[in-house]
Amino acid sequence: MYYYRQMSIINKREPIVLFLGDIVIFYASLWLAYFLRFSEIPGGTLFKQHLLAFSLLFVFWITVFFILGLYNKNVFFFHGRLKEVLLKAHVVNSIISFIYFYTIPFFGINPKITLVFYIVISFMLILFWRVFISNFIFLKKREHAILVGEGEEMFELNKEVNGNDRYGLFFDKIFDLSVTSAEDLKNGITRAVEENGISTIVVDFRNIKSSPTLASLQDLVFNKVRFLDINNVYEDVFDRVPLSLINHNWFVENVSSYTESTYDILKRLMDVILGIILGAFTLLITPFVALAIKLDDGGKVFTKQERVGQNNHHFYVFKFRTLERIEEGVWHKESKNNPTRVGKILRVTSIDELPQILNILKGELSFIGPRSDLASLETRLRESLSHYSMRYIVRPGISGWAQVNQQYAPGHINPQTIDENKVRLAYDLYYVKNRSLMLDLVIALRTIQTLLSRTGK
Repeated sequence: MYYYRQMSIINKREPIVLFLGDIVIFYASLWLAYFLRFSEIPGGTLFKQHLLAFSLLFVFWITVFFILGLYNKNVFFFHGRLKEVLLKAHVVNSIISFIYFYTIPFFGINPKITLVFYIVISFMLILFWRVFISNFIFLKKREHAILVGEGEEMFELNKEVNGNDRYGLFFDKIFDLSVTSAEDLKNGITRAVEENGISTIVVDFRNIKSSPTLASLQDLVFNKVRFLDINNVYEDVFDRVPLSLINHNWFVENVSSYTESTYDILKRLMDVILGIILGAFTLLITPFVALAIKLDDGGKVFTKQERVGQNNHHFYVFKFRTLERIEEGVWHKESKNNPTRVGKILRVTSIDELPQILNILKGELSFIGPRSDLASLETRLRESLSHYSMRYIVRPGISGWAQVNQQYAPGHINPQTIDENKVRLAYDLYYVKNRSLMLDLVIALRTIQTLLSRTGK
């Protein structure tokens, strides 16, 4: 038994601190705006009315921040775009604020000047807090570390961590188990700990090549050296599992079949409730979508596709037709089958997905989960990618962890190659391992962000 800690190299308290800091700034900005508007210390009935009205407004502001990724655990990693994202969030929130106060007159106040003061003050304070103060708080000294493993993901991890000072580690040495003997590994680690002040060793515990060395180095824990599992560190950094580092033991431990839990019951309940609401909306717009498709090229309104679902169960879905021809067994990148004029709009807005609400109500799909595959492509993927069928242990969804994280080729919203599907599988298995209502909520909010970014192009 080796001594290692399930620790994160990312400060997971950062989003919480950012959230609390934003709340403080919102209320401080309101206090200052009220003071400037009325030239008096805030208090009394009028200020309480403002406090109630703005408190409800802050819920919308925070939601926009979530949607735009300002509470992601890696929010500081797009520091170069932070000002741009904050400005976008503030513009959206300002529009929401004016709509809020001048279309919902329930609060007995008409804060025109106060609202303008608040918008200006809050933007300046948020900008100062997010760009300067929080940057100073969270920037910390990096620990010296060693990386032990093999495979492409190990080198990917090294490049990412060493190239970004927001992580708590810097890898001084890398030992590739595919070319390093047990004796060289032991001597190299011992020497590095003594000479470089190594405090952390990130190692692949599941690799049998590392076992003999770890057994002889376990006394390093008395020198305050901590051991971290490379799989956990990789997941921490990339939000996906390292496919080349996992083995059958990993699947038995993390992806084995499970009995129905409270999470599954609540998720199914939310699927049904939201499915009924969106189902009514789908029935309402279907005649108009059908008319647009017919006027565009006169072709079929719907396409019928055979999909692979939970436990490899096959089922059929209907979607609004978006392509010139109905094809199966190929990716769009491999075909000259182009979207129609109406189809482009349906794809960008994801309206083409709405008929799948029926599958959600039937229990074949969920709103959130790994994206279901065309049956005609699934065999090809399963034969090309190890462990591919493991993604089907949970109910597939319309939107998933891969859809809101993976970057696809320009002009595409789905993986179009085996390599792209390999990356998607890594995200899907991360979801299978870590699924929860909170993760589903994060996916839902990021899906909104993804849809807005598509329609904004």
